[in-house]
Amino acid sequence: MISGDPLPGREDEVAFVRRALKGIGNYSGVVIVGAPGVGKTRLAREVLTRAQASGERTKWIVGTESARPIPLGAFSASLNDVMSDPLSGARHLINSFDSGQRRALIGVDDAHLLDELSAHVVHQLAQLDGARLVVTLRSGGGEPDAVTALWKDGLLARLDLEPLSAAATRRMIETTLGGPVDARSAQRFATLTGGNALFLRQLLNDQVAAGRLQQVAGVWMWDDDIAVSPSIQDIVGRQLSRLPSELALVVDTLSQCEPLEVDVLCDLVNRRDLEAAEQMKLVTLERIGGTLMVRLAHPLFGELRRATAGEMRLSQIRGRMAQRLAKDIDADMHATVRRAMLALESDLPADPDLFLVSARFAMTLLDLDLADRFATAAAAAGAAEAEGLRAMNLVLLGRGQEAEAVLQVMTDDDDRPDRHHWSTVRAANLIWMLGRPRDASTILESLSAAGESAAQRAERAAIEACVDVVLARCESAVKKARAAMRFADLPDFHAMYASMALVMALGALGQIDDITEVASEALHRAMTSSQASHMRFWFGSVYARACRLTGRIQECVNSAQQLADSASDIPGLAYANLAFLLGSSELVRGALP
Repeated sequence: MISGDPLPGREDEVAFVRRALKGIGNYSGVVIVGAPGVGKTRLAREVLTRAQASGERTKWIVGTESARPIPLGAFSASLNDVMSDPLSGARHLINSFDSGQRRALIGVDDAHLLDELSAHVVHQLAQLDGARLVVTLRSGGGEPDAVTALWKDGLLARLDLEPLSAAATRRMIETTLGGPVDARSAQRFATLTGGNALFLRQLLNDQVAAGRLQQVAGVWMWDDDIAVSPSIQDIVGRQLSRLPSELALVVDTLSQCEPLEVDVLCDLVNRRDLEAAEQMKLVTLERIGGTLMVRLAHPLFGELRRATAGEMRLSQIRGRMAQRLAKDIDADMHATVRRAMLALESDLPADPDLFLVSARFAMTLLDLDLADRFATAAAAAGAAEAEGLRAMNLVLLGRGQEAEAVLQVMTDDDDRPDRHHWSTVRAANLIWMLGRPRDASTILESLSAAGESAAQRAERAAIEACVDVVLARCESAVKKARAAMRFADLPDFHAMYASMALVMALGALGQIDDITEVASEALHRAMTSSQASHMRFWFGSVYARACRLTGRIQECVNSAQQLADSASDIPGLAYANLAFLLGSSELVRGALP
């Protein structure tokens, strides 16, 4: 697959990658691990470039700091369709490489910057016959567990990329310049860069551009007029600090949000400045579909500018970017969340409506921590709905004590028109998060003593069913849950709790006639609702337990497998719980190794 002359100074490493991609050792590719700028990206890029030139199918994915908080942020450019559920988006990505097409070579740059969901998609791709991977990773830890598992699980071979030796440094310089370099100059480059390939190339370009490195009698020589610190950060930081203000604006803008459409960026910076930045290798452009996208040439540029540009300047840039993105219709929930993040951390006045919408989207995208940030900001800006949204999100996060503190204040206000609604949410939190069903029952009894609308009765009945089922009053739980679910406009939060109580009670009673239908409707609701999205895994466990209690062993296995298939595309505790559930279901049917 890799042909032609090897990368200068990296002959052994190229041979290692070759062996891994050929499947020697039963690997599906390689993880290249090293310090910032050591040459990981260059090596991976070269591998994919050569593969593409030989007719192979390739794909390049980049993890960035700006996209990291967004589920599937690294794959946002590949998600052309509006995905209401991040699991569907993840499955769509995986299927695109497992669809019977010719095998693909996928490059994943800076995997330590992947969000958890993107990292897990990469882990799934590494297990496909239709894909091979070349992954780069910064040494030092901090990467998602799914990335660590790539080599720990034996899926990919690990290559620890060391700094270039003095001899390799000289070979790289001579290949780049197309001629010999004197030994003294080569040694100076090696000393100043510490064998860091990225900084070597940058320093080399700087000296040639400045006329300090010149050919004398056919030999490249660097005179003694310039002294540059060998510190990695000093070298790159110094290069960035010398940028004219116009080019610095290009870098600073992309450091806050990348990749960006070129047309969008050119509404924020001068097009000539972008062209100059491309010529200076500060940015790279790539056509994705019919759209020309731009990103920083290396994440280090963004990291250093974020650290040195100043918060006031960056806040202004984020504000201008948020305003520009607001002129277009958001393609999907991810785009709205990204725009809201820029606005949240900008100098713009708070936009409570945007924060509220984004909080709900983040909940649907299974990022409850981000949803809490948006809801908190919306509440601080005076949005009337934000307090309740944050309280509900805290319940879903399992932060029961915090939720109780917020909900108690909300429900102590007798004049609040939605007091009944939030009292039922408070009761649900007391039951499931704090283990206080009798306190919840007291609250619900006080609600029933007052006049209620049909909607209010349905909400109360849904949560009363939960009280009954945890107190082993299963027949009463069934009756109340069914009554609540007959109300067509029952909120998704309450509907999920009613469904959970109903399935638990039916399982305990051995009444299984419609338990599958109830479960199917509940899981469908959970796939599309911000209020219910995070409850799908909990509900799935409840349903599987009900199947076991009623002797429906195969149904237990099938439901566990179905939910495991759904959750296999996301990381974290939910997937671990489902794996445990799947193992338990196998144990129940006696499928022992």
